[in-house]
Amino acid sequence: DAVIGLERTLYSIQEGSAPAVEVCIVVYRPTGICPIPFPFSVMFSTSDLTAVVDNDYLDADTIQLFGACATKRCISVPIVDDSTEEPDEQVSISLGDPSDSRITASPRQGLINITDTKPANISLVSSPSSSIVAGDSVTLTCTISLPVGVTDTPSFMWEGPGVIPTPTDPTSSGRMVSSTLVLHEVATSQAGLYTCTASLRGSIDNSTTLIVQIAVPTPVVTASGSMLAGAPLTLQCDFNLSASVEDISVDTVVTWTVGNTAVTTSGEGRRVYNSGTNLEFSLLTTSDTGRYTCTLAIIPQTSFITVDGPKESPEKIITAQIPPPVVTVSLSQNGPLYAGTSLTVTCTVTLDSSVNNNELVSTDWTGLDHVPIDRISTTPVIRVIDSSYTSTLTISPLADQDDGTLNCTGTATGATHIQSASNAVIDVIVPPAPYVTISTTGLSIAGQSYTFKCSASVVAGLVAEPHMKIVLPNTTEISVVATKMLNHTFSSLRISDGGQYTCTATINIPQMPTQLRGFGPAEQQELLSPSIGVLQVLELTSP
Repeated sequence: DAVIGLERTLYSIQEGSAPAVEVCIVVYRPTGICPIPFPFSVMFSTSDLTAVVDNDYLDADTIQLFGACATKRCISVPIVDDSTEEPDEQVSISLGDPSDSRITASPRQGLINITDTKPANISLVSSPSSSIVAGDSVTLTCTISLPVGVTDTPSFMWEGPGVIPTPTDPTSSGRMVSSTLVLHEVATSQAGLYTCTASLRGSIDNSTTLIVQIAVPTPVVTASGSMLAGAPLTLQCDFNLSASVEDISVDTVVTWTVGNTAVTTSGEGRRVYNSGTNLEFSLLTTSDTGRYTCTLAIIPQTSFITVDGPKESPEKIITAQIPPPVVTVSLSQNGPLYAGTSLTVTCTVTLDSSVNNNELVSTDWTGLDHVPIDRISTTPVIRVIDSSYTSTLTISPLADQDDGTLNCTGTATGATHIQSASNAVIDVIVPPAPYVTISTTGLSIAGQSYTFKCSASVVAGLVAEPHMKIVLPNTTEISVVATKMLNHTFSSLRISDGGQYTCTATINIPQMPTQLRGFGPAEQQELLSPSIGVLQVLELTSP
């Protein structure tokens, strides 16, 4: 039997390389000069597989006539060259039954494969990186690979933020064609999405995002105003932003810390230039003393900008300069200071109202090195009112060698360390001798009741009472220690009771060193005067 069929079961063509593809029908058997000596016909058909008639190819259905002895017939199938980027597409081709039953058709089914003529792929690369520091340069390279057999030079178009500089002319290397865009000293306004489009009988594009990094400046804390407690003070967090930041929208946020503790401020951070966000103290106190730092953070309002993290300022030491305390020293005695008396000295320390109540107040007494310690006593510091503290020192008894200047230093420690001092001059004098008087009651008549009253007046505040003594005419002594009055009573006078009576008063203070006994027996004088001794002559009459 005679056999005809498709010359090939697969035909390939690149879109745009030729207007049509030639599909041929050939006679396979018998062979020779005139294999089939009579005429016949066969139906040739095209149909859609993935290709679409009229969009990708044109219908080529025809009846093919073979004359006697004919060996081959070819049909042109037109291919549509469109601008759409597409994958490979297929057209089905087939043969019907030959018109003469003596002829069979095989192979009778085949394909036409249509490949796109546009670039196979495109890449867009940023060098040295797609994330760069503002002010540095970056090169964007757009590269396409051409289809096999295409030698045309594609055109490139660049799109991106801001003004796009002129790209370089395309360069080729084999099937690879590239266009280069160089951005010098990149500003923040140039951050964003860049797209490269390559066109060659169609177009293909690719995009990359350029991230621009900006550096956060290191802020500096400056102070304006007074650091005196009770006065207002303002701390400024000063910083300068790069000029490139002016082209974008950013928020600046400033936070404050003192030591390791966050300071809460009112108001939000804002975008500022050559200025700062303030931390204000309307009334500086000792509790505000510390090491202050401000931290600057920049928050871009676009995802194309990144920052290198918050920056902290160097420490700014704030020390509230507190007025020194007011120290006063007062004595318990307003008049002369007599040996043998007790003296209490009160030291009052008054702090300024701006000083924190948690301050520790102490007092230090100096100027008493020559006074034996056993005659000195002190009380601890106590708070009288919120800002006033007292402490006392007592010398008992005073000695005439205690003369000197007594100093009291008041110190407040805590958030600050402040102190002040005051003093008092101590001038100890020997007290006057006791003033002795004698009085009597009764009648100096034998047989009557009669009383001698011996009284002594001494300086107030002596640590010991006088030693009183009455010496009778017969030299008998009547004495009492630690009293200011001594009485001797006769219940019934006798004639023998008449004579000279002497009353004396002496001061003896055992606590004082021996050489300071200003009122001891060695200095006692029994004078017939009202100062030390009083003589009373008793003359009796018979009843």
